[in-house]
Amino acid sequence: MRIARRIGAVVGRARLSHEKLHDLLAGQSIKAPDIAALFDFDPYPDRVMRDKRRRQSPVESGIRALT
Repeated sequence: MRIARRIGAVVGRARLSHEKLHDLLAGQSIKAPDIAALFDFDPYPDRVMRDKRRRQSPVESGIRALT
């Protein structure tokens, strides 16, 4: 959570994807030779930001399904 707080200050809490952050941290922890190596974990902000998606409303989805 400390890492999320620190990175959230950089990218903005609303734009931070906790799922992406935890995936990167899990991969980094597997590769790390010891716990001290995790202190240098600092991913690029664009790798932990939420993706911008345009989702259709339920009405638009229903109309598209009927056409």
